[in-house]
Amino acid sequence: MIVIISCENAIMYDVRICDCNVTIYDDPDCDCDDVEPEYICPCDTSPYYDCECDTNTTICDCNTTEYDDPDCPCDSFDIICECDTTPVRDCDCDIWDPIYECDCDVTEYIDKGCECDTLDFIPCDCDVSELDDKDCPCDDIDPPCDCDTTQFRDCGCDVADPVYDCDCNTSYLTDKGCPCDTLEAPCDCDVSEFNDKNCPCDEIDPPCDCDVSIYKDKDCLCDEGDPVCDCDVSGFNDKDCPCDEVDPPCDCDKTEYNDPDCPCDDSDPEFTGVSYKNNIQPIWDMYCIDCHKAGEDKVPILTSDVSYGQIVPDYIDAKYPEKSDIYYQVNFGIMPDGRDRIPQEAIDLILQWIKEGTRNN
Repeated sequence: MIVIISCENAIMYDVRICDCNVTIYDDPDCDCDDVEPEYICPCDTSPYYDCECDTNTTICDCNTTEYDDPDCPCDSFDIICECDTTPVRDCDCDIWDPIYECDCDVTEYIDKGCECDTLDFIPCDCDVSELDDKDCPCDDIDPPCDCDTTQFRDCGCDVADPVYDCDCNTSYLTDKGCPCDTLEAPCDCDVSEFNDKNCPCDEIDPPCDCDVSIYKDKDCLCDEGDPVCDCDVSGFNDKDCPCDEVDPPCDCDKTEYNDPDCPCDDSDPEFTGVSYKNNIQPIWDMYCIDCHKAGEDKVPILTSDVSYGQIVPDYIDAKYPEKSDIYYQVNFGIMPDGRDRIPQEAIDLILQWIKEGTRNN
C-alpha cells in the first residue's frame, strides 16, 4: 500500500512498513531496522532471548530463573548466584542443578568428606576425624572405626570421644571392672575383684584387708592372685610359716615344731630332738624321785604327773640355758643330795632339752 502525505511545503515520502521491526531498538535480525542505530540494544549479546530489547531472538529454554545458571548457555545476563558452589541443588538460586544427586549427604549436618554437603547450615562439632566416632551424632557419613568399642577415647580413630574421663583407668592394662579400659593389654594376674598385693595392674580393685603378704593365705577370700604358700596348711598363724601372718595367732604354738596338744600346729615338722616324756622324765625317776615326791620336803616334785609344771618355768633360764637352776644343780653334783653324780650323758640331755625350748613332749 502507498500512502500519499501532503502538507504545506512538505516533501512527499514513500515509507514502507517493516513487519519485523517490532521494538524501538535496532534488532540484529530485522533487515529494515537500520534506521534505529541510536537504539542499539546493549544487552543483546547472544542469539537467545535474554534481554528486554531482544524480541526476535531464539527463546532460551534453560533460562528458568533470574540467576545466572552455570549450565545454561544463554543465561549470561542473569544475576550471578554466589551461593551456588556445587553442581548439585543446594542453594536458593540453584534450581537448575539436579536435586541432591549426592549420595553422601544423609544428614542435616556438614558431613566431613561429603562433596555436595557444603550448604548444610549446621556444623558438626564432634566430627573431627574421617572416621565414624561412636558418640558423634552427625558422623554417620564417615566409615566406621572398628577399634572404637567404648564411649571413651581408647583407640587411634576415637578422637571425638572424651579423653579418659574414666576414673578407674589408672594403668595401661585392662583393669577388672573398668568400663572404659577394653582396648588395653589384659592383666593376667587380676583374677579377683580385690586388689591383690602382687598384681601390678590391679590397683583399680578395692583393697583386700586380709591380704597382708605376697602369698595366698588360707582364709583370705580375695587372695587368689597370690602364689600358694606351701607351709600354710591350717587356718591359724603357724609359727614357722613366713606367709601365714594373715591367719589368727595360734596361742598353743610356741615352737617351730608340731606340738601334739596344739590343734593349729599341724604345719610344724615333727620334733626329732629330746623328748621330755621319753628322755627327761626317766632321769628324774631313776635319780631323783626318792626325795622329790609328794610328802617329802624336797622341791621341786619330780614325779611324772607334776614334774613338768614344777620345773617350767621356775627352774629354767631360756635365755641362758646353762644358768638354769635344774641344770646347775645336777651339773655341779649338788643334786642328788648325798649320792653319786648323775651320768654326764643324762646331764647333757637335760641341757639339750632346755636349749630346744623345754618341750612337754
